[in-house]
Amino acid sequence: MSKLLNISNEEKQRILTLHEHANKEQNLKSRFSEQMDSRMPGQIETFGYKQGDPSTIKPAVKQQKEFLSQLSKISKLSLPLHLRALLEYLLGRETPFTESELTTDEKEFLKSVAIPNASKGLTYPLWKAVGAGDLPTALSAGGSQKEKERLSKSGQGNMVTPELAGQFMYTLGEISPPNIKVGPNKETVTVFDRYDMNIRDKSTNELIKSLTDQIYNFVKGDATLYSVIRNLMTFRELSGYKGFPIKFTV
Repeated sequence: MSKLLNISNEEKQRILTLHEHANKEQNLKSRFSEQMDSRMPGQIETFGYKQGDPSTIKPAVKQQKEFLSQLSKISKLSLPLHLRALLEYLLGRETPFTESELTTDEKEFLKSVAIPNASKGLTYPLWKAVGAGDLPTALSAGGSQKEKERLSKSGQGNMVTPELAGQFMYTLGEISPPNIKVGPNKETVTVFDRYDMNIRDKSTNELIKSLTDQIYNFVKGDATLYSVIRNLMTFRELSGYKGFPIKFTV
C-alpha cells in the first residue's frame, strides 16, 4: 500500500492520461453500440434530442456534428470505402468525392472492373460476380421477393467489412455506360456518380411509412438490415440536401 501512495507525480499523470483515453474510447464505442430501442448509431436521439421538446434540437445537433466530425478524421485511415462515403453523406458533404481519397488497392480494383465493363455498365450482378457475393442490395431494400428468397437461403454477408466489390457496390450502386469514360489509351477510366438515397419527390409521410414497413418486416424476418438502414438514411435529404458528386479517375 505504501508503494502505491509513494508513486511519482509523473506516474500519476501517466495513469490519469491512460484513464482519460480509456474513457474517451469507451464513450466512442458506446455511441456506436446497438441500443435496445433499435436506434441507429449517430442518430440525433443519441445526443439528447427528445421528441416534442424543440429546445433539445440545437444542442443535440451540435453534439451530433462534433461527434461525426471526429469520426470523419478517424475514418480517413480506418474505415472501408462505403462507410467513409456514408459518413461524408451524414456530415452533409457537397464537394466532389475523388480518387485522391481512395487507397491504391481501391483505385486498382475499380480500374480492373470499370474498364472492361464500361460498355455494359457497373450493375449489381456484376459487383456480385466480382466479389460482392450475397450482400443485400437496393433490390432487397425495395422488397424484391426473388432477392429476399435468395438471401434467406444463402445469408446476407458482412455489410460492415465486405470485400472491395461490396464496398464499391454500396458506394456507387449501379452506374450506366454514359457515366463511365474510358481514356483513349484504355489505361484510365473516369466514373461519375452522385451519392444520395434517391428519394426523388417522396413526402415525409411516404418515407416514414416505408421505414416503418421495413422495420416491421425485418422483425418478422422478411426484410434485410440493409433495407432498414437505407430507408433510415433517406431522411437526411428531407431538408433539401442532395448528396455529393463522385468523380473517380483511376
